[in-house]
Amino acid sequence: MTEGSRNDPGWPAGPGEMAGLIRALDWAATPLGPLAAWPPGLRTAIELLLASGFPTCLQWGAEGFLIYNDAARPLMGDKHPRALGRPIFEAMPETRASWAPVLAAVLAGETITLQDQPYLLKRDGAGEQAWFTHSCSPLRDTAGRVVALWAVYIETTARLRAEWRRDQVEAALRAGEEQQAFLLRLSDALRPLAEPTAVQATAARLLGEQLDVNRVLYVDIIDEREAEIRLDYARGVPSLAGRWQADAFGEAVTRQLRQSQLLVIDNAQQDPVLADGNRALFAELQIGATIAMSLVKDGRWVAVFAVQNAAPRIWTPAEIALTEETAERTWAALEQTRAEQALRRREAELARVQRIGGIGGFDIDLRQGLEGPHLVGEHSPEYRAVHGLDTAGLAEHHGAWLRRLHPEDREPAAAALQAALAGDGLTYQNEYRIIRPSDGASRWILARADIERDETGRAIRLIGAHIDVTPQKQAEAALRESEERLRQFGEASSDVLWIRDAGTLRLDYLTPAFERIYGLPREGGLGEHDFQGWAATILEVDRSRALSHIARVRGGEAVTFEYRIRRPDGEIRWLRNSDFPIRDGTGRVRWIGGIGKDVTEEKRAAARQEVLVAELQHRSRNLLAVIRAVAFKTLGRGGARGGAVAAFDQRLAALSRAQGLLSRFGSDTVELGALVRAELEAHAELEPPRIDIQGPEVNLSVEQVQTFSLALHELATNAVKYGALRDDLPGQLSVRWQVHEAGEEDRLPPPRVPGRPSRPVLRWVQLAWREAGIALPPAAPAGERPRGYGRELIEDALPYSLGARTAYALQEGGLCCRIALPLR
Repeated sequence: MTEGSRNDPGWPAGPGEMAGLIRALDWAATPLGPLAAWPPGLRTAIELLLASGFPTCLQWGAEGFLIYNDAARPLMGDKHPRALGRPIFEAMPETRASWAPVLAAVLAGETITLQDQPYLLKRDGAGEQAWFTHSCSPLRDTAGRVVALWAVYIETTARLRAEWRRDQVEAALRAGEEQQAFLLRLSDALRPLAEPTAVQATAARLLGEQLDVNRVLYVDIIDEREAEIRLDYARGVPSLAGRWQADAFGEAVTRQLRQSQLLVIDNAQQDPVLADGNRALFAELQIGATIAMSLVKDGRWVAVFAVQNAAPRIWTPAEIALTEETAERTWAALEQTRAEQALRRREAELARVQRIGGIGGFDIDLRQGLEGPHLVGEHSPEYRAVHGLDTAGLAEHHGAWLRRLHPEDREPAAAALQAALAGDGLTYQNEYRIIRPSDGASRWILARADIERDETGRAIRLIGAHIDVTPQKQAEAALRESEERLRQFGEASSDVLWIRDAGTLRLDYLTPAFERIYGLPREGGLGEHDFQGWAATILEVDRSRALSHIARVRGGEAVTFEYRIRRPDGEIRWLRNSDFPIRDGTGRVRWIGGIGKDVTEEKRAAARQEVLVAELQHRSRNLLAVIRAVAFKTLGRGGARGGAVAAFDQRLAALSRAQGLLSRFGSDTVELGALVRAELEAHAELEPPRIDIQGPEVNLSVEQVQTFSLALHELATNAVKYGALRDDLPGQLSVRWQVHEAGEEDRLPPPRVPGRPSRPVLRWVQLAWREAGIALPPAAPAGERPRGYGRELIEDALPYSLGARTAYALQEGGLCCRIALPLR
């Protein structure tokens, strides 16, 4: 190597790393040549560069060979130390686009200043963003030619950060001022509102306008499955008001709202918290971005307040904070509104209850005592209404209360109040009468109050209510009078009156007649188990039936039944009980009551009457026999008169048979089947299959028996003479009957007498008399058909006298007669 190609081992001088690197670099391999051959101007520039405390860089020649000092090393980053001595765009090719125009302009003689250029520096082992201002000026040789770019880097990081912090503070102040101004407007708008829906609507509209969003909504969580949006603020998008499933927007969204209570989505189509199906729903509802805040109270999810934008939007911290603050204030306003509503409703209900119940509240300050001219009490309007006072004021003196007291109650009532206040109790209660000034009426007052005492035990406040109990007092007096009347009625009754508890069957009330009828003492005569004692008095043959009737009454049914008892002296007595349920206010059978009547004498009289009736019937038959004999003797037995006498005799015999049946049954009714059989037995043998008799058991009254028996007699007589019961004809007779209920009149024969029956009929018996296998003579013209006595009796007398419906028809091969009688 020639002398000129070697570096100068003593230059450049200096302790820094860059001086050593410059000395050690093989400059001869570069277009700049060895250090010893560098022109004086370059050597001087290098000495100034190394001595500078600012990051300084020299870019020599058109290619910008790079030389920099120790202060500039952090700016080189990972390019150091390889960048030393290399062309700028070879060492840092990524800077060509931005730096080539600067290098060219400086080499052309311009001075360029680049403000606040960013650099990522590595300081103290960590990366740091920094900013520098570049001052780039031309460096000339002795001939005045520009040979290099001289760049000095002045760090502006501290200034920029200070300015940024200042701007942030100013922006925060402005945002805070705007937020506070909005929140003041919100509070002013919400304060006068009295309806929860108005609170929601106003808050949603104001926040929507403030943030310039498309939708703001308030969601009430009804339960774990359902939510409701009662209203929302919507601009350019559809309203979402209505019922929704609580997890309609996805389980992940619901879970996050329940757990963190805040959900922020900048882009609904890219946010990982949403599944594909939820993204589709967000797109359908035009929700591109949202802020949602939920309210959880006592562990229960109760509401959601949400802001939504149709397009994606990066929400700022200020917007999120404003949404949260608005949600909190809306919830607070809603709770206050609901509380005020509930309070107004409660006050209205309380006033109504006080008015209906006659209750008036009072509050008396006792710190200065009850006596003297000062004002001692505050009273509600209901209090003044109870006491009949005018409504001009709501307070009065103790003396005014004393003057209203009834003269008979004034002294004891005042003494009772004084004693309560002088004692150590915490409550006061008393009843007394007042004379109302408004109408002079006497009213009963029940006073109840709490007594507040100071630490010494002195009464300092009396707060309570006056209840007008006059109706209760009047009801109690009326009840006492009613009970006394009942007691006197029971004491005087010849029947046993009693009341039992429906559950235990223990007696609550028993009249003295019990002792006379049962022969037992009223008080304790049946022992501890009075029901079992009563049951033991009943004859065993009647006991189970009597107890079953008691069970029916306990089930809510009123019953009447008869039974026999054995008195202690051995006498048997008949009783007829009329027992009935007594219900409480809920309709439950709470008691059972009864009236027990001694019907022993009535039973004996009925037995005697049956004997007398039988004797009467016997005598009636004998009388009819005498009439028959008289008829025979009077009319004789021959000729036409003989036929009339025979008919007369047969009809008297029919009446006699009916009377015999009445006597046999021992009552005022006869069983229909017995009447039919008795009449047919008088004319023929009841031999099947020629005679068929069928029908249920039906009882006819005495009025029906006497007329109906004549109708049966006529039918039977005609059957023997001309019809199915003639000896020379092989005829058959069928007599059948059945019972019809009301509403089945279309099955019965049509009425022959207009207006019959005149009263509603609940049950009918229809008898069908059918004769078959007989030869009938040719039918005569309608105008020439004679009607006999029997047919007239059936078609005219029965409908007129008994309200019957009849049909009488001579048909080919036989006769059909239908008779429908109303039953009692």
